[in-house]
Amino acid sequence: MSTTKSLLVELFVEELPPKSLKKLGDEFAKTLAASLKSQGLASDQSAVTAYATPRRLAMHLSGVAAQGADKAVTHKLMPVSVALDAGGAPTPALLKKLAAVGADAGVVPQLERKLDGKAEALFWSTTVRGATLAVGLQVALDETLAVLPMPKVMSYQLEDGWSSVNFVRPAHGLVALHGADVVNVGALGLTSGRNTQGHRFEAQMNPVVLQDADHYAQQLEAQGAVIGAFAFALPFLAGTLLRIAASPGGAMAAILRAFGAVAIGTFVFFPEVYVAAGIIAASFVALPARRLAGGAEAACAEYAKRMPKGYEV
Repeated sequence: MSTTKSLLVELFVEELPPKSLKKLGDEFAKTLAASLKSQGLASDQSAVTAYATPRRLAMHLSGVAAQGADKAVTHKLMPVSVALDAGGAPTPALLKKLAAVGADAGVVPQLERKLDGKAEALFWSTTVRGATLAVGLQVALDETLAVLPMPKVMSYQLEDGWSSVNFVRPAHGLVALHGADVVNVGALGLTSGRNTQGHRFEAQMNPVVLQDADHYAQQLEAQGAVIGAFAFALPFLAGTLLRIAASPGGAMAAILRAFGAVAIGTFVFFPEVYVAAGIIAASFVALPARRLAGGAEAACAEYAKRMPKGYEV
């Protein structure tokens, strides 16, 4: 395998279904990594990290090669009685089979005869060049987007005004970095680059121009005010909610009294969280109407009029 670097893939989208966010993030990363490993572009020792926020799905994978190792491949062709005529010359059936596996009549002298059950058959052994990362990642992306567990799929029109694609939400950006180098791939009408978006209001800059794959999380938080890793974001959210649960005033206190701190972080939504001067609030992207009651409903209505500052989780 060639010299390896870390790989980052990010799909930037409109707000994802909150109840499916973690599952979508995990499956996006797991499926991409599995495909790359199966193509010989990463090994079993390559570590995969999933990222998921309301507006992005991303994967970081360590130890990814620019090109996979060559593979020895043996093709079983057909019985000798069908492949060769009485004089030992290749039949049209054999030539057609060879063409199907990327060979021609020139390899006939290299074919091996082996018993296959009770009949003798012809086999062709060759070496297949390893896939390049650009080719392998394109395959992995296509496979991943085809099998993501999307609760609902929507069709939307691309900027060309003619083409339409199907995804859980409209996608607006694609990042693919191998180390510091852009890997040229495409998905959902997008072409890969190194630019992503931070928090709508709190990012130091937009777009955030990513330095390399390994600094993704740090750069996203420092310049984009976004915590990308679910594993870090959820404890941060839960701990802060619990600290303010006993607060006697404010919209969030009313909501916590109605639903409880644990419920806020689980059945209601995985929210965007904003921090400013030690005060937490949340944007209610999936609050079921049937669960609203009294003070909580009033609190949500009041909160909807405001846009507090801080971190998007």
